[in-house]
Amino acid sequence: MADFYLIRFVLLLSPSLFCSGHHHLNQFPPFHIQPPPLGHHLGGSFYERDIVPDIVGGGPQSDIQVLYNVNGTLTTAAFGNELTPTEVKDKPIIFWFGNPHSLYTLMMIDPDAPSRSDQKLSPILHFLVGNIPGHDVNKGDIIVDYAGAQPPKDSGLHRYIFLLYHQLKKTDFSKEPMIPSSSNEGRLNFAVRNFTEKYHLYGPVASNFFQAQNEENVVIKLGSPDSPPPEGREEGTSEQPEPEGAPEKNVDAEVITQEPE
Repeated sequence: MADFYLIRFVLLLSPSLFCSGHHHLNQFPPFHIQPPPLGHHLGGSFYERDIVPDIVGGGPQSDIQVLYNVNGTLTTAAFGNELTPTEVKDKPIIFWFGNPHSLYTLMMIDPDAPSRSDQKLSPILHFLVGNIPGHDVNKGDIIVDYAGAQPPKDSGLHRYIFLLYHQLKKTDFSKEPMIPSSSNEGRLNFAVRNFTEKYHLYGPVASNFFQAQNEENVVIKLGSPDSPPPEGREEGTSEQPEPEGAPEKNVDAEVITQEPE
């Protein structure tokens, strides 16, 4: 399944690589083409993982292509496959069949905080971008910068869900707090329904998700752009090395054990 989506993504973005002669990319407008009918994989996966109806009211109409560059190798999210926190620590390449004349809002959430069985801090908002023209995420307005997955130990698999909403018009998100990747403030208990109703967003029109769990033996450097610093430590300050044998720190574990204000 993952290979299918990777091949499809490459074909869409680089059609000239597979055609004879000299062609320009705009001669092959893949983004204007209606995507093929969805198979059972999309809706089925969302029902099997209780995303529908627990998190969204109905299955999405289409899919989002999500690819992570892991040391030069593209790793794709494929409707519930398991990825590691290391693989998803950097912002992915994201693509969907978007109307080039429409605007979209994209979000990524974790509904399993601190765990699937205890969701009192859910959902955690990992990424939020509005006013995206067509499918070009880089031209949208970043409201909440990307933060990768770091589920705490012994919390099982977490679902990380990408949701795409259609906007009726260009929207002013300036009243929303702009949250950098180095901050956790404002990410907990994100009210998806309230946000979509407030800004009159329609959907989700497309989605995708992967699952991840804590890595016992992988250390992700604290204080990096994609790993928020622990509470009480200013960004950019030095950190004393831990003594040998000290337990591994986990940023998300420290964050999600705090009750929201």
